[in-house]
Amino acid sequence: IVVLTAMGLVLRDRLPLGLAVLAGVGLELLHWRRRWVGVLVLGILFADTTAWTLSATVVNALQGEELIRLLIPASLSAIAGAGVIAALVILVLRRDWETGGRPVRIVMLAALLFFLVIMGIGAANAGRAIATPAAGAIVLLTENLAFATSELSAPSGQLTVEIDNRDVWWHTFTIDALHVDVQVPSSGKRQVTFNAPAGTYTFYCAIPGHAAMGMKGTLTVK
Repeated sequence: IVVLTAMGLVLRDRLPLGLAVLAGVGLELLHWRRRWVGVLVLGILFADTTAWTLSATVVNALQGEELIRLLIPASLSAIAGAGVIAALVILVLRRDWETGGRPVRIVMLAALLFFLVIMGIGAANAGRAIATPAAGAIVLLTENLAFATSELSAPSGQLTVEIDNRDVWWHTFTIDALHVDVQVPSSGKRQVTFNAPAGTYTFYCAIPGHAAMGMKGTLTVK
């Protein structure tokens, strides 16, 4: 809950704040007589969080984002991954996680090892990410699972677009007709340069479900 809240406040992203509230509800449900309901809610939350933050963490580390931008998603993916395993142990094996003993220590050590390895990879690749936009580049922001604008325009010829991702999750900037597809890590920036003949093109985020949620727009080239 603390990590999710910190991510939401630092990145000004409503989604982590909503997940923090859901995690709080799950913890309260653990006090119910049917404790498995709370475990199930938390397990689903942990699984969803792991799926998204793990991919964002790996992309951040491999593409050389600043370590400060890697710290929160790496922490969250490690914690959520441990939570998924804990929920499975309780629901499938019918074991009380609080008295798990050695399995608990193994999972916690694995989560810590994952965190340290990811941070090490990030440190080795630090500085590879683009710090400033190229001259004349179109800057496109993503925030709260949406592009800041759905309409872009540019003259025909070589075009550079910088995507500034301010979300917790990673996104893509994809234009099928121009064979453009760039991955943008959580809290990261990426530039892509391509030739664009005159015409109208659709750009979107190729992450499953994101375009359906509104992450798409039109690029008009004159």
